[in-house]
This record gives sequence, structure tokens and C-alpha cells, in this order.
Amino acid sequence: KEFLFSKLKGKVLLVSYIFTNCTDICHIINHKMNEFKSRLREEGIENKVAYVSISIDPQNDTPEKLKMHIEHMKFSMKNWYFVTGSIGSVYKLISLAGIFPMREQTDNDLGYVINHRDRITLVDTNGNIRKHYKGTTMDFDIIIKDMKSLI
Repeated sequence: KEFLFSKLKGKVLLVSYIFTNCTDICHIINHKMNEFKSRLREEGIENKVAYVSISIDPQNDTPEKLKMHIEHMKFSMKNWYFVTGSIGSVYKLISLAGIFPMREQTDNDLGYVINHRDRITLVDTNGNIRKHYKGTTMDFDIIIKDMKSLI
């Protein structure tokens, strides 16, 4: 389905930047995000927050491939959106958060690797970027405190 950030207006967002063929930090970030969702349930604010994972490999991460990835990883999809699009629109969007992936040819099985920042982004209820965190070592307490200040 078409994804519009405007449909999430009024929710605090936690945005990650991943790709399904990643052999490095993306899977760690996804698992941390999934674990964080459980923590928000305990805090009683899970319905005020949405998660958005933007593929930085839109050439390969089709909606079908993202769906298979989600099913394979057994993620809880409540309030979590995995999005892709044209390379131009995706790269324009993620540049707003300071994400500038570098695709490099390699001799691995895929023939490429995408180097990118270990970053997740907190977005307020009006769609403004408020803060960035390291995705692989998310400090749940700090992020929850920051989220509660925006709700």
C-alpha cells in the first residue's frame, strides 16, 4: 500500500534506515526496535508511537521482499511500517535525517554492499526530527523519556 507520513501525524515516530540484504547492523537495529516495542507496551504508550523502517536499498527491497523479510524475522507489525519507493524519493527523504548511504560493488554473493550510519531518528507529532540515536545500542530509558516529553 502507498505509505504517507501524513497518516501518522499526531504520533511520535521512531524511524530506522535498513535494507534486507544487510549483513551488518540492520538486523541488530530491527531486533532492537522490535524489543523496544515490548517496552513501550509496558509503559502504556505503544498506541501513541509508530515505527517506520525505510529501506535504503529500494532497487532491491520491493514491497514483496520487505513482506517476506518481516515474516521471516517474525516481527510484530502493530504500528510498524516498512517502506520503500523510488531511489530518488527514498534518498531525498533519508537525506533529511543525515543518511547518505554509499553503495559499493564487492565480490560477495550480492555483488554490492551499502555502507550507512547506525542511526535511528525520533520524530515529533508534527513530523519534525527531534533527535538521533545509535540504533544498535538503543538506550530504551532515554528514548522513552524523550518520547514521553513529546506526547
